[in-house]
Amino acid sequence: MKKIHYFLLLTLAFTGFQSFTLPEWEVSEIMQAIMDLEDLEQVWDKDEAGNITTPIYLVAHDHFPETPKFSIGGQQIKIISPEAASQLEENTPYIEVTDFKVKKGKKARLEFTYKKTTVKVNMRKQEGNWVHRTLSIMGKGKIHKSLDWTF
Repeated sequence: MKKIHYFLLLTLAFTGFQSFTLPEWEVSEIMQAIMDLEDLEQVWDKDEAGNITTPIYLVAHDHFPETPKFSIGGQQIKIISPEAASQLEENTPYIEVTDFKVKKGKKARLEFTYKKTTVKVNMRKQEGNWVHRTLSIMGKGKIHKSLDWTF
């Protein structure tokens, strides 16, 4: 009898966790809010006019529930599989997502690497908009941290 109770409790717990999913557009909104952060501009390769010079690819490693659509500097991001990333030319840069989590639709965390630069961003939803709380950029001899604790 106890086994049945445990089984029912585990079933309810797992179905309860699975029932909460983000709306399809929300991941795109979070990612676009992150990519629009002014401090991230120092990470991307640019030409003398300040335009991003190479197409940007993103390897998600199944961290996203769907394929988000977002851009960096007006350039659409192309989401590819890890296998496709290994087929890219040697000098082709790509974003490799190492962690992406959204908690209760109010907090989001993204970690990624881009050309030996590691970026960690924490976002929070305030008054219907995603705003950054912390940003850390490490690599290429640069270390940048910013905190925004305004409420």
